[in-house]
Amino acid sequence: MRSLHVVAVVICLCGCVDWNLPDWPDTPDPTHLDILESAISIPEGESQSLTVRLDHCNMVDSYCVTWSSSDYCVADEVFNSVYGWHSGSVVLRAFATERPSVRDSVFVTITPVVAASLRLAVDSVAIELSSFATVPVRFYDAAEHWIHRPAVPTSADTLVVLAKPIDTCTTSTDWIELLPRGRGTTIVIAQFEGVADTVHVTVF
Repeated sequence: MRSLHVVAVVICLCGCVDWNLPDWPDTPDPTHLDILESAISIPEGESQSLTVRLDHCNMVDSYCVTWSSSDYCVADEVFNSVYGWHSGSVVLRAFATERPSVRDSVFVTITPVVAASLRLAVDSVAIELSSFATVPVRFYDAAEHWIHRPAVPTSADTLVVLAKPIDTCTTSTDWIELLPRGRGTTIVIAQFEGVADTVHVTVF
């Protein structure tokens, strides 16, 4: 008969074990932030990188710096670059996140461009009479840069649907809202400064 041997291994930690981890060095508070560009000018729809230096931050970690714009409708910062939304002038300010009193700023001018095309996101839309719909609108310049313009929507038959712009910023329109009034089919035209696009609307 084969015998069965059971071996129990018990590990017991006795006494005091020193689990103290080494102290991690504290990161010094930032004392100086510098944007090398004092003023820049870029066309609408384009971006330009900024050279930002903050002590004790390699700038790869973008959370080191917090940005603000005097007018987000004109320009804003995206990953340490300036993006021009609409023509105008703004001041972009950079703050050390851990110490907001450490700051610098850059004056930004966004120069206007000509809108070359307007494109609605869809060619047709069907809406239930008790509902509504929104259609995205985008303007582009000749180089296919996305720019902001206040599109003006017009319904060919207001007894079927009403169309109105939705302002996502004080100077731009990114959506058209369609409000059904009665069953039927019509066309909504979105236009601005000689460029236009249409969407066929069916209300059921």
